[in-house]
Amino acid sequence: MGDLVGAIASYQTAISLQPNYADAHQNLAVALLKMGRVRDSLIGFQRAIELHERTNPLEAKRLRQMLQEMNLPL
Repeated sequence: MGDLVGAIASYQTAISLQPNYADAHQNLAVALLKMGRVRDSLIGFQRAIELHERTNPLEAKRLRQMLQEMNLPL
């Protein structure tokens, strides 16, 4: 709830424990974006999209569309 630094640390821990956890990459990317760390967030979004492609292609497509609408290139 507003603790972006804490959220980022938690998502990074989750990713270190489960590197293929797409939602953790996605949530980390969102938190980084909220902090203005656009370049870092795009790396997270890219990884989330790659992982979602395997298990949830519709979510991967949704993420791509969201990023395009925000004019954030992958």
